[in-house]
Amino acid sequence: MHEVHCVRNITLCPHCDDPVAKSDLDHHVAEQHTQVTCPHCSALLTKSEVDKHIADEHATEPCPECGENVAKNLIEDHKHSVHSTIACPLCQNVVDKNELHQHQVHLRLSGFTCYFMCSVLSLL
Repeated sequence: MHEVHCVRNITLCPHCDDPVAKSDLDHHVAEQHTQVTCPHCSALLTKSEVDKHIADEHATEPCPECGENVAKNLIEDHKHSVHSTIACPLCQNVVDKNELHQHQVHLRLSGFTCYFMCSVLSLL
């Protein structure tokens, strides 16, 4: 009895092979498989993919260091490119924060003289 009901009333979607009531097939295809363009970019997606795409690709969160809203999928790139470098207070060259001390020691060893003639280099 059950098998007869399924054969008469259920079909497989030609796009995703999900079982769908024959009476709902047109609605299923329209809602799940119609191609749309993301409202934030030019990505072509099915209607069923849009919400996940927006959450994954366009959702933002504040950077923990500066508070700027950055796309969640780009937060690590942002932190590395914006927050991992610093202008050396002695020569104003931009260096990696982790290498600032080594950079300043190099300046001292190379005979660098601070523009302001300060004694900071003697402290290194």
